[in-house]
Amino acid sequence: MREAPAVSWPLALGIALLAGVLLAAQAPINAQVARHTSPLAAAAFSTSTSASVLLALTLLTGHGRSLGGLARTPAVYLTGGLLGVVVVTGSLVAVRVLGATGQVAAMVAMQISTAVALDRLGLLGLSSIAFTPRRVAGVALLAAGTALVTWR
Repeated sequence: MREAPAVSWPLALGIALLAGVLLAAQAPINAQVARHTSPLAAAAFSTSTSASVLLALTLLTGHGRSLGGLARTPAVYLTGGLLGVVVVTGSLVAVRVLGATGQVAAMVAMQISTAVALDRLGLLGLSSIAFTPRRVAGVALLAAGTALVTWR
């Protein structure tokens, strides 16, 4: 399996920040598509667009042969696309009620809470990272922040 080239910490942070900006805009955009179609049709359009662009980029950049590695990949790791269906569909439904801030806050709070547990247990190929008081405090603050921005 060919590893992706490592990037510097500043570049990785910049990419993550850009992804955060785009993720905040994705659900409201998809929700507008759903107003003209349906939540499932909007999610299907969004994810099929993503899949089409990624497949084209994979082939155009010479990484097409790496797709053969999917046959050797454990099934649990092939569920990412299915999880994406829930993320995209759930986001565009939730954003209509919670607004962009509430939807993103709820998702981020649960992402970090889940990530702390995955890290601690060393699941999904991750190395184990201790569950520290600082991490507990961070999760608690995220929960409080989510409550504050979603409470009506």
